[in-house]
Amino acid sequence: MCGILAIISQKSNISEELVLSLSMLQHRGQDGAGIATLKDNNSIFEYKKKGLVSQIFSIDILKNMESSVGVGHVRYTTQGSDSELNLMPITLKKKDISEINNSLQNILKKKDISEISIVFNGNIQNISEIKEILKNKFDFIAKTESDGELLGALFLFHYEKSVIDSIKYIQTIVKGAFSVLILTNSGDIISFIDNYGFRPLFWGKKVKNGEIFYMASSETPPLDSFEYDIYKEMGAGDILFFEKNRDPIFYEGKKERQSFCVFEYLYFSRPDSIIFNQSVAEIRVECGKTLAKTAKKHNLLPDIVIDIPSSGYFAASGFSEEMNIPLKRGILQNEFMKRTFILPQQSERDAGVKQKFNIIKSIVNSKKIAVIDDSIVRGTTAKYLIKQLKLAGAKEIYLFSASPKIFNPCYYGVDIAKREELIVNYYSHDGLERYFGVEKLIFLDLDELKKIFDRNRFCFACFDGNYPILQDE
Repeated sequence: MCGILAIISQKSNISEELVLSLSMLQHRGQDGAGIATLKDNNSIFEYKKKGLVSQIFSIDILKNMESSVGVGHVRYTTQGSDSELNLMPITLKKKDISEINNSLQNILKKKDISEISIVFNGNIQNISEIKEILKNKFDFIAKTESDGELLGALFLFHYEKSVIDSIKYIQTIVKGAFSVLILTNSGDIISFIDNYGFRPLFWGKKVKNGEIFYMASSETPPLDSFEYDIYKEMGAGDILFFEKNRDPIFYEGKKERQSFCVFEYLYFSRPDSIIFNQSVAEIRVECGKTLAKTAKKHNLLPDIVIDIPSSGYFAASGFSEEMNIPLKRGILQNEFMKRTFILPQQSERDAGVKQKFNIIKSIVNSKKIAVIDDSIVRGTTAKYLIKQLKLAGAKEIYLFSASPKIFNPCYYGVDIAKREELIVNYYSHDGLERYFGVEKLIFLDLDELKKIFDRNRFCFACFDGNYPILQDE
């Protein structure tokens, strides 16, 4: 999971809007950030660094990146180390490349693409195979551990007739999840999605003072905040071209069954995002209401409901509404701390949890509490907070997970690489209750979750093991 963004105008400088919009995707990756823009001499300016968006892009950097077109990226490490070398965008050059022939009924002009900058969200499964292809056919050896560099190299080196052919080739041989934005030295933005559409990508248009702007983004809030409209989401296999003086050109590439990651709704995406015309916040509320119905079947009567901030809030509000029990803020979150789930090392997660949360004792003391978490993956956050709630005087604690039990690793862009990392694979259900130290532990039932969603459009593999792409295990 990473965040990607692109903006293209007809003439106006978009650098400041690019930075501000990218900061709205910060929750999708906190290891580092980068931006690439096209300069007047058709060369690409790139700047990337470890840290948060607000820490990286100074006024001087903004001046250097002034442009009418650019791409940005916030990184969450799923492949390779969190080294600065692996940050995106990744800029690649190819000399003596031939011109692209006309395609799409002569809609596309001939272009001499000799330099690109790529940003990417997802995870490639068959990395070794792709590296062998690049080495044997093109004598190309990657300089980073980033999947994005491999996709960029395939794009640059393979096409023979058109950009479309190159992208369809990538969609044919690359296994895994990839939502991609490419800035070219000809001043265009090229966007495409893997065959299954695992990861989100949206685009929108606005007209300001008679000038047309386009934005592509991993989520909808940047589009909303900067008043873009007519936005739609890209689906499995979709390809889009953005040029300065024409509407985006759509092309349907290689496509399989849509398999959007359901975990985007449950945890990753901002609650104010809209996916498949559904509010992420409202979906989480519905999950909370479903949990409450299960609580009633178990005759659980908590005094208050509290959420584990901040992604548990909307599920907790649905639970509270259904149970007619007050929702309280018993756990205070340090808003300046990173999301602990996406920290790369377990030691960092353990330390991060202790710094991230504090208990408001007067709210929880002597109370029977329903604690709502968005999900339970490694169990780091929940175990620590349950202990702190007990120390603060909580009488009884019922822990609810607004997602089903996560048994399986993800190969499509979530940092759940091994079954051994998943707490539910270590214990029976009774053992989990003892491990967390709670009177009752309830997970959202998988069948109930699938009733909320159209199961034919989503990937539930982390819950049920039914991977859209077969794994080489």
